[in-house]
This record gives sequence, structure tokens and C-alpha cells, in this order.
Amino acid sequence: MVEIAGTTPRRSLKTAWRQGWCDRLDDPSARWHAWIDMMFVDHGVLRAINPNRREIAQGVTCGSQPGPLTVRRMARRGLKTIVNLRGESKGGPYFYEREACTAEGVGLINFPMSSRKLPDPQTLLDFIDMLKSLQRPVMIHCKSGADRAGFAAGIWMLAIEGATPEAAARQLSPRYLHFRRSRAGVLDAFFECYRAANAARQIGFVEWIRTEYAPDRIEAAFKECRHSERIATRILLRE
Repeated sequence: MVEIAGTTPRRSLKTAWRQGWCDRLDDPSARWHAWIDMMFVDHGVLRAINPNRREIAQGVTCGSQPGPLTVRRMARRGLKTIVNLRGESKGGPYFYEREACTAEGVGLINFPMSSRKLPDPQTLLDFIDMLKSLQRPVMIHCKSGADRAGFAAGIWMLAIEGATPEAAARQLSPRYLHFRRSRAGVLDAFFECYRAANAARQIGFVEWIRTEYAPDRIEAAFKECRHSERIATRILLRE
């Protein structure tokens, strides 16, 4: 298992609750707390109804946080690698995912991304290099499969499949529960900026990242709808 980047979790009641059991997960009662965390606190029940999972290329699936049964089922169908865009955590979803990957021999790569802030150029180049090295079949996931997974799918389409910017941008869609008018719309703005640059100068995607991509400028120019952002962050608890 590989941790490529890290984030600092914000202290909260949820964090304090997790700290009460996350270091003793060999205890059945702690595992029960982890299961409650995965299924109810982290919306695993909703993901069981709609996993928001789709194949974007041969052997490449994007979607929401998988539960352990999903990992086992996909492993038995040949899954080799999982890319976790949420990063390593103390929560139940990550515990059960890691446990299932270990049991089934599936590689787990943790590459944390935000749905509300663009990665810097070097992080994005590192992400592309990682994508190129993956052993397929691979599953790339975030929490809900809407924002970060859609962004990663678009990056894959451009950097690996050689797709058009328009095709990449379609990976961020209301069909996949992406709220374009929330702060996550900054991910759409990323693809729009590349589309405009490519239309003007026929510049390659990786070259654009290296020479022109300016995440701070894109973020500063983007204005979200407060109502959409409230729904996304306070009700859906998007990360």
C-alpha cells in the first residue's frame, strides 16, 4: 500500500468519536463502530443503493467508496489496483477497504485530492505518472463518485486515452451527482481552461500543465452558488 500525499483531518465530534475506537480495531466492539461509521456516518447505505460506478476505459472503473464486499467481488473478477482519492484515514470506510484489499491481494494507492481546490502542477503531473503505471483492471474512487472521481476520470481521458477536452469534461456531470454550481465547479473550470488553450494553440495537455496551468488564477475566477455549496457540504458532506 502506498501513501503518496497527505492531509490533516479537522478535529470535530466525529474525529473525537473515531479516536475512541480507531486504534483497537482487533476488538469486535471497535469493528462494530467502524461498520456504523462506514454505513451510516459516511453514507455507505446510500452508496449501496447507488454506487455511482462506471467504466471509463477498458479495465478502468471510477465511482464511489467501495465497501469490503465490493472489493472482494471485484477482486474475484480480476481487479488489480484501487486508487483511493480520499487518502488514508482513521475512519471505518478506509479500515474495511484496506482490510479487504490485503485479504484479496489488491494494490491500494492513496492519493488524496480535494473536490474544492485544484491540485498544484507538480501534484497533477505526479498523478498522471501514477495513472500511467497502474496495473489494470483498476478502480478509482472518492467518497460519492461525483467530483474527485469525475475529475480523475477526465484526467485519465486526456492523459492516457488522448480524448478531447470536451469528452474529459463530460466526466463531471449531473448524471454522476456532480454539482457544477457548488465549489466543486472549479473542477469544471479546470477543463474549460484547458479546452480554451487547446483551441487557441493546439497545446498538449501535459505541456499545458507544465507551462500554463495556474490553479490559483482558476480558483480566484470561479464563483460558486452559495445555496448549491451548502447542499453539497452540509447535507451531502462532500469532501
